[in-house]
Amino acid sequence: MLGESIEASALTDHTLGQTLYEIAAYGSTQLFAEVSFDIALEQGLLSGQNHLDTTSLSVQGDYTNSTDNDLSPHLTYGHSKDHRPDLKQLVLSLTVNGPADMPLWMEVLDGNSSDKANFHETIEKVQAFQSQIGVTEPFKWVADSALYSKKRLLVSNDYLWVSRVPETLKEAKMLVSLPANELDWSDQGGGYQTARYSSNYGDIQQRWLLVYSEQAYQREIKTLEKQLDKQEKALNKTLRDLSRQVFSCEQDAQNALNALLNKPQACFALTPVVERIEKYPGKGRPAAGAEKTVAGYRLKIEACRNDAAIQLVRNRKGRFILATNDLDVQRCPDEQILAEYKQQQGVERGFRFLKDPWFMADSIFLKSPSELKR
Repeated sequence: MLGESIEASALTDHTLGQTLYEIAAYGSTQLFAEVSFDIALEQGLLSGQNHLDTTSLSVQGDYTNSTDNDLSPHLTYGHSKDHRPDLKQLVLSLTVNGPADMPLWMEVLDGNSSDKANFHETIEKVQAFQSQIGVTEPFKWVADSALYSKKRLLVSNDYLWVSRVPETLKEAKMLVSLPANELDWSDQGGGYQTARYSSNYGDIQQRWLLVYSEQAYQREIKTLEKQLDKQEKALNKTLRDLSRQVFSCEQDAQNALNALLNKPQACFALTPVVERIEKYPGKGRPAAGAEKTVAGYRLKIEACRNDAAIQLVRNRKGRFILATNDLDVQRCPDEQILAEYKQQQGVERGFRFLKDPWFMADSIFLKSPSELKR
């Protein structure tokens, strides 16, 4: 980067600042891609998969956004992956490739941008850039469930992809909840098992891979048990408090019971009874032949764990679904699909490096948001 003719006296704050402004005018994403693709091609670092993800960068300070430059990222509040929803932020999109996790594309986006939209926009930009520099070899794109969209991904379907399937889909919910003895597992080593299925979701033929991770299962089961203990303790306290209340009429007691039953208690079974409270009228010993009268109503509710419902929850632990439109099982077997998705950790390692306080790339101080141009 620095030739022999460059002396230390030339590297002033003015020179650095002017260089950054010129990079911004040229396009930092464009310049980064030109340099990174050139290095990757020269050194033979490219593989067949691009791994795409985003992170958020919180911005300290009170900044207003430019109104005269639509190319400037919008500093605003959004879903914070830094767990700082109180701060405005930017979103950083990163694409890496190859065994060295070579960063090929890096772009700053609006702070409230959605991965469901920007993933597809980034892929379109990278593909257009590839055409400009003459890279004709297509890439398979690997990303998390934000990529999996019926309106975007499954409409175009013009490149190979591997994506995690959102478990909000009815078909996915049913699959991850199946009992283990109803699944045809294949051992993939390292604590992983897979079961292959075909899906035509979105009218696109796909290979779905139900993945089970023993390590993830053990972690998630411990968390589940803690959650159940906490929920059971809170539920029993609620039931004790409710049992102490005396209602003036049976309808009031029933209304309180309905309010409790309307709350989600999927992992617990409740056995409610509305009891009448009967007392003799007046004080002291009741007279001969006196009859008790209704003094009010109370709820008596017993709670126990719903083993069948809990087992359905346990079935889902340690499981997730991968989908791909690569249907050639001979050329790309199931274990390769799993391996390609696990390499998604390369993007996360890139983010950890950028956010390392020793690297000091996560601190952003701007005089103007226009200083961060795409």
